[in-house]
Amino acid sequence: SFGTSSCREVYPELLKRLDDSNDKIRVAVCEALDVFFKCLPHNWSRSLFEYILRNLFVHLDDPNPEIQQGIYTVLQSAVHQDYATFLKEAQSAVSKSSHPRLCEELVRLAESLQTSSGEDVVAA
Repeated sequence: SFGTSSCREVYPELLKRLDDSNDKIRVAVCEALDVFFKCLPHNWSRSLFEYILRNLFVHLDDPNPEIQQGIYTVLQSAVHQDYATFLKEAQSAVSKSSHPRLCEELVRLAESLQTSSGEDVVAA
């Protein structure tokens, strides 16, 4: 199984590849990150999750629409890890983003998931 230590080893490599000059590699990395979030243990490090989200929200401003869409899809998977943390990072990204509409859509997604789960506060 894909455990906590595997996740800690693989995420820096994936994030590094988002800066690759080859767009095909960057698109493939988005697909890998999507799988990464689906495999991530629920109690994974909040600080590492925040770090990854901040990186992803920067890449949501990529000039290539294919990369933007890939990152958007990854973020849609990432939200399920921790609604409250995701919401905080998405709200923070709105004001910094060249594409605030995408961030706002993700904020609404996190809010609706958080509400439907009945999760009002961040679990310790």
